[in-house]
Amino acid sequence: LCGRITTIEVADIDSISAVISWAKGKNENKWNLKVSTTELADPSAATADVFDGALTEQTTALADLEGNTTYYVYVQSVDEVLECEGQWSNAKTFKTTCKKQTFPYEEDFESYETGAGKDMGCMTQCGDDKGAYVTTKTGVTGKRLWLRQVTKDHNNYFVFPALAIDSVKRLQLSMQVYVGTTATYTYPFEVGVMTDPNDPSTFVATHHE
Repeated sequence: LCGRITTIEVADIDSISAVISWAKGKNENKWNLKVSTTELADPSAATADVFDGALTEQTTALADLEGNTTYYVYVQSVDEVLECEGQWSNAKTFKTTCKKQTFPYEEDFESYETGAGKDMGCMTQCGDDKGAYVTTKTGVTGKRLWLRQVTKDHNNYFVFPALAIDSVKRLQLSMQVYVGTTATYTYPFEVGVMTDPNDPSTFVATHHE
């Protein structure tokens, strides 16, 4: 009988491509692969919208993917000598990175759910608390971003999507900001740039408030 594929790897993920590979189930020499933007309850009975076909190699490169999108991967072993097909693998999921934003870039937070822990699309957080979230305020029109600093010794970073600025030397940024204070401390607010959105040490401040 054909073995079931249990090990699937996804590498070199960016905003438009990824490389999928898998380990053999047994001694098969062919595989059916399905890649979909939706989870497939029964891969045998469904047609995948990204890739749906047979392969004779244990790796394949996907192109023309959508940025910031979750994909579901299913692999089935096929042995043409034994004339058998294995069970479909469990879904392997991966998510593409966000595409770089072009100018002009605007964000009003209206498309995001309010409250802590909600999906914020291509915007990310790093630092000590990661306490930012979209909220509303009585008497204020529209949604806003709340940046929470638990203690004055903590540093929190909210990172907007990467911008396509290969040769731009000067940028103009406009935003409405309210900087909170307590009886004994004014919380500093800085705007800057980062080369790695997951590494606070790459932050370079360009404006202090």
